[in-house]
Amino acid sequence: MRYSEEFKKAIIKKSHMRSELYGIEKERVEPRKILKGTEMSKALQENKGIIEVATPIIGNLYDMVHNTGFLIILTDREGCILKIMGDDNVLKAAEELNMVTGAYMNEKSIGTNAMGTAIKENMPIQISAKEHFIQAYHRWTCSAAPIHFENEIIGSLNLTGYSTEVHPHTLGMVVAAVQSIERNLSHEKLQKELVEAYLYMDSIVNSISHGIVAVGMKGIIRHYNKTAQDMLHLEEKKHEHININKIISVWPDIYEKISQGKSFMYEDVSFNKNNKYNISANPIFNNNKELIGVVLIINEIHAVMKLVNKYSNMISKYTFDDLIYKSKIMKEIVEFSKGVADSPSTILIQGESGTGKEVLAQAIHNHSSRANNPFIVINCGAIPKNLIESELFGYEEGAFTGAKRGGRPGKFELANGGTLFLDEIGEMPLDMQVNLLRVLQEAYINRVGGDKYIPIDVKIIAATNKNLIEEVNKGTFREDLYYRLSVIPIMMPPLRERKADLQPLIEHFLRIKARKLNKMIPYISQEHLDEIYSYEWKGNVRELENYIENIVNLDGKSTIKIKNIEEVDKNITAREVNNHNMYLCTLEELEKKAIISCLKEYDKNISKTAKILDISRNTLYLKMKKYDINKYNMS
Repeated sequence: MRYSEEFKKAIIKKSHMRSELYGIEKERVEPRKILKGTEMSKALQENKGIIEVATPIIGNLYDMVHNTGFLIILTDREGCILKIMGDDNVLKAAEELNMVTGAYMNEKSIGTNAMGTAIKENMPIQISAKEHFIQAYHRWTCSAAPIHFENEIIGSLNLTGYSTEVHPHTLGMVVAAVQSIERNLSHEKLQKELVEAYLYMDSIVNSISHGIVAVGMKGIIRHYNKTAQDMLHLEEKKHEHININKIISVWPDIYEKISQGKSFMYEDVSFNKNNKYNISANPIFNNNKELIGVVLIINEIHAVMKLVNKYSNMISKYTFDDLIYKSKIMKEIVEFSKGVADSPSTILIQGESGTGKEVLAQAIHNHSSRANNPFIVINCGAIPKNLIESELFGYEEGAFTGAKRGGRPGKFELANGGTLFLDEIGEMPLDMQVNLLRVLQEAYINRVGGDKYIPIDVKIIAATNKNLIEEVNKGTFREDLYYRLSVIPIMMPPLRERKADLQPLIEHFLRIKARKLNKMIPYISQEHLDEIYSYEWKGNVRELENYIENIVNLDGKSTIKIKNIEEVDKNITAREVNNHNMYLCTLEELEKKAIISCLKEYDKNISKTAKILDISRNTLYLKMKKYDINKYNMS
């Protein structure tokens, strides 16, 4: 950058005036301030970045002026010399004036000079001979330019020589060198930011529990995280020229779908002998929206199952500490159950409804080494006969009409490594009992519609309120399955046979129901308590719990009198029988009955009936037409 002589003279005059104000002596020889020792080391450390970037450029500049009597000086933003390089004779002359590393060359220290004035005026400048304020520097001509980074001055570069040897183009050489330093500082910053961004991304990717693999269009692996490295048995950071085809045989299918714009999501794939994986593929596009690669997300199936179980409430929450008892028989059952919790043998828990069979099953699971793995429940009596096989064993894609894409794992697969609780096992259909027996004996399953053997490691706990020996004698339950299930039998006694447990149970339910209902624990008269203790509680613990909740709701009283409970139970049983008979019909007849029942209940109001049946008004009208239901003349 060139300035007119008039402009330069004005700048020097202004600098001389500042020098006089600073109290600089014209006869002074050395700078006012020179850093040494620890202070100098600190300054060098603080300016490490500019020194590292500027050093090779200073070296190149010196190569151009070597043996011509020049001195190159790099300063920080305050004019402190950070680096000095030059011919020996010039270095010696500079040392006589204490122009050394650590010396301050700003105007406050030595008055008007190229380095100090360039920084002060924020402009390149050449100061020659008598233009220097201090007479000792009149032998020199100095050409200096400020160095900027992010629009701030961070230092200066100076080329000093004897005034007889300097050419006006010398300042141009300095300005060009400074521009190179500034460019390299920007590049250095960008490179540092890229490295930091990479380190952040690498740390994030490696912290993910999914396997992540980036693959180029020719199938060459470009990058992978630690999880994928373990899954694919790859050496750390030695993925060059490894083709994904050698590891994942379905890569051609993945590539074909992605290149055609189709999705490849959550597909089950086997590429190791012992494990099955779930893979999703996501395309990578460049700025021109051209496909340049694919990112594979890989999960081991058992990890997927564990995650599904965790967020599907397929976990056990009860432990032996949650069992409320005082009776000797319950103490014996708890101690026995703890002793067999880690046994791989099947457990059969029998007992009346409401005795706490599932609570005991969960406690056994949580006391075992499988506690951190799934606890899966299937109610064998609540699943339609035609669905129980797919519920237990899962199904493959296309196994039947309506089968989900990719298939679905069954309860055995979901419970792998954990416990499968077969509730109401006495309700299981005979044909399914054969399949269950085979799985228990051989420890593998076949999905419905599939031909692959899937090994399973599942602890089986079954429960029933039926007498299975009687069911065996009646021919409704297989004898071989009964003996396979009852390797470890546990009989849960009814509440009437463990009266000692009534007091702790009543106290427990009073506390939790009062907390649930946000009420005080009510007072119960002794007469009322005597009635509770003398009642047989045919509904067992569940019936007692509901009765105590009723008491808490009504502050110690009850809408249900103890002497009437048995009569209520009989009425409920009668209604259950009638309801059971109601279901003994075709699904269409059942649907017709439901529509008629709702129309009668809501005084033939179409909107309310549709809402209760969870269908639209139009659908309700269509079904009424189908079943010939006239709301003004319903039969």
